[in-house]
Amino acid sequence: MSRGEPLGIDLDELVASFEKGVPVHRTVPGGHLDIERPLPVLLLHRSRPGDTATPQLLLGHSATLTVAEDAPQAEVAELLRTIVRSHADHFGAFLVVEVWPCSVADADDGLGFRIVAGAEEEDAQPAQVMRAALDDVSIGRARARVVIDHAPVAPPDRDQLLPDDELRDLGCLLLGLEIPAVYRAGDEGPLYPQSLRVLRRRLARALQETFFEFIRLNTNFELQDHRELGRRKLVAASMEIDRTLATFGAGLDFLLHITPVNTARAFEEFTASGYREEPSFHYRLLPFDPDLLKRELYQLPIEEVPDPTLQSLLREKRVELDRMVTLLEDRDTLRFRPGCTQIYPAVDDVLLADADTILTKVSPGQAGDAWVTPQEFARRAEREIATYAEAAPDMHLTVNLRDDMPGIMVSLGQLHLNASTKIAESRVEPLIHHEVGTHIVTYANGLVQPLKLMSAGLPGYEQTQEGLAMLAEYACGGLGPDRLRLIAARVIAVDMMSRGATFVDIFDRMHVELELRPEAAWSVTMRVTRGGGSTKDAIYLRGLTAVLDHLGSGHPIEPLLTGKIALAQVPLIEELLWRQILERPRVQPRWLEMDGAAERLQRVRDGIAVIDLVDH
Repeated sequence: MSRGEPLGIDLDELVASFEKGVPVHRTVPGGHLDIERPLPVLLLHRSRPGDTATPQLLLGHSATLTVAEDAPQAEVAELLRTIVRSHADHFGAFLVVEVWPCSVADADDGLGFRIVAGAEEEDAQPAQVMRAALDDVSIGRARARVVIDHAPVAPPDRDQLLPDDELRDLGCLLLGLEIPAVYRAGDEGPLYPQSLRVLRRRLARALQETFFEFIRLNTNFELQDHRELGRRKLVAASMEIDRTLATFGAGLDFLLHITPVNTARAFEEFTASGYREEPSFHYRLLPFDPDLLKRELYQLPIEEVPDPTLQSLLREKRVELDRMVTLLEDRDTLRFRPGCTQIYPAVDDVLLADADTILTKVSPGQAGDAWVTPQEFARRAEREIATYAEAAPDMHLTVNLRDDMPGIMVSLGQLHLNASTKIAESRVEPLIHHEVGTHIVTYANGLVQPLKLMSAGLPGYEQTQEGLAMLAEYACGGLGPDRLRLIAARVIAVDMMSRGATFVDIFDRMHVELELRPEAAWSVTMRVTRGGGSTKDAIYLRGLTAVLDHLGSGHPIEPLLTGKIALAQVPLIEELLWRQILERPRVQPRWLEMDGAAERLQRVRDGIAVIDLVDH
């Protein structure tokens, strides 16, 4: 016998879908039923006419029912009854959390949450978990105030959908959550999108922690972490925005466009002047119109991405790309330097003190090392890339010898090397593990992820990448005193540049006081003065210190290898791993297993300062 079609949904077909474990996406009056996979929990919202904001708080959850407030209550109850019965029979119990906004007058009183736990005088354990989770919610300086109320579970002026005795018979717990409507100014007033986004992210975690504890204690559903409850599929629109941002960043080629094309000739002229005349740098012409690029960026409908975790990442990346476009437009102007600090923070007192300590206590290494030609380095790098071919057969990477850029640089997985650069023999292996074993390996791991930004680079990824690459040099036994002094000297140079020092002043300190070879002193000075003053080179020492602190605090290294990410994004990456959206690193860098690497990395896990990475 057919169970009927409340709200236009065939209940027999619905139950069959649950039994097969297939996703359910059905339109209902004023909303939708969206169940990505069978779970013993459901988020419910009866939406008011004209309230388009509150339903957004449910986005990103795996099992939701949003229905118009004025939909026939008997039909809504029948649909809910069917969902609860079919799932509770399978899982042993079921939890429904109904969400609604508080009145506007109450919303003016800050972040006041009210948990409605039914008529029973004793608080259900999930209500206590929810209260503890909500206690951590904040927006700006406003912190949550949470109360538990014993009353019928329903929004104001509405009835509870299923009576208490039926809920007990079904094995279902019904909780209500009244949310402060801080994201809107009255029923007719404007929305505050930023507050809505923040509340949605914070609320999502609190609800997932509540669901997790209920599932763990009351059902037969196996779950290890609350983050597993998030959605496992990315909607097509989200993936399209991700691809667009990744392609945008690749086309921008930021580092190449702020690097002078005439460094070799400029160095010859600087040397001929006795290191006294300020060099003049030339840059590649921009093959795009910055105005049109920005228009393209802000036409992306990131606000429509339903996953709050992914939306946050995409929004941050757009801001970073916007700032990079502005910087390229501002090359060789007074605006470049302050703009650069928005992407690469200026040197602070702590970082400057660390650099001074290294340069004071770490003595220069012994001279006399043999030199390797760029052609030989390229051959060794290509052999190293080949060792990863089995784990990453789709990794089609090359080493390119070029005349239009200084030193060594990895861009989009390609290793670029100046055709005139000579490299000390002792630096070849550490540099290969730095460039290939870190930058190219994380690029390869990012390529297999569904998010293209994992290979192109999530916002702020460079500092962590360089810190990890410096760790690779240490792990393989190649982080010598001169290398550590060099990244400390870069911090000093960035600080001098930021304080208005001239090219000659910075070069003199690098060459005369810090005893860098003329070529090395030139390279450091050119890098910090290019474009009009770049703070980027402080990221090496800052990144290495941050990675050491991260691993020394007990965090695993694995998430850092999933792609090109920043330390700040590790919690988000771990969440996406739990949700099975991202996969574990497919390619493991060889430097993890080099002779002595296990002992060195254990020292890092035990806690070690940067200065103790070399004997001095």
